[in-house]
Amino acid sequence: MVKRISFALLLLLFSCMSVEDTEMERLFAAHELKEKIYRFDEEIEFPLLPPAKKPKPSYPWEQGIVEPLLPIRNEDFSCRGRKNNYDRILLHAAQQEELFTDCGGHSSQQVAVNPTLLEILNHIQKVTGKQVVVTSGVRCPKHHAYLRPSGSSASSLYLIGAACDFYVRGYEKNPGAIVRVIQDYYRSRSRALKDEALGIFHRIPLHQSLTVSPWMNKEVCIVLHTEEEGRNPDNAHDYSYVSLLVHYDLTAKKPMESFLQERLSEVHIK
Repeated sequence: MVKRISFALLLLLFSCMSVEDTEMERLFAAHELKEKIYRFDEEIEFPLLPPAKKPKPSYPWEQGIVEPLLPIRNEDFSCRGRKNNYDRILLHAAQQEELFTDCGGHSSQQVAVNPTLLEILNHIQKVTGKQVVVTSGVRCPKHHAYLRPSGSSASSLYLIGAACDFYVRGYEKNPGAIVRVIQDYYRSRSRALKDEALGIFHRIPLHQSLTVSPWMNKEVCIVLHTEEEGRNPDNAHDYSYVSLLVHYDLTAKKPMESFLQERLSEVHIK
């Protein structure tokens, strides 16, 4: 009996709801405003085209970069110092010891990277289709002193963003090919700028720590390090790598040594 009463109440409830919905639809239809749309004889309808996806525009320095290669930017040259690197001790005459500790990396002292380095490394990626890996770029004074406790004038160009160490994936065993890419770049550039000196590379005297004599032209110096050479905390890998140093500013028409002296006076490095 209870089930029958419950069923009857549910049936009555749904019936009322149906009547209410029907009444609401009738009221909406009665008050609905309808307006005619008038057209002129000369009107023409243009079909709407479906939206087309446009590729994202590239930045100037990204043009010609083969995907999925990442373009080389200033961020790739940040200081590679690490506080957990072991301390280094330099033994002077009379058995005097000097302690060198590393920095924390990514120094707050911002140094702009020389545009020549960015242009050449991105050119290498464009020609080879392989990723360039910068292992050592801008060095803060503390990290530079840690890597070179005995001092090195050439390496000091790292302080002003005018030098870097790098290798190219796929060319770890053939760094000489990368050297030739750089030389070809300058030969082409010398013709474009009508400056023959840019395309001429001279071999400079061999340093005792190297087995291959470096190359130098009017603007840059190229140093090739084999698997056993030039090892330091920045280059703790097992690959051959290339050091590229910009020793002359073509725009300012003066050696980078002058900029280096300004930098050293700013940070008070002896």
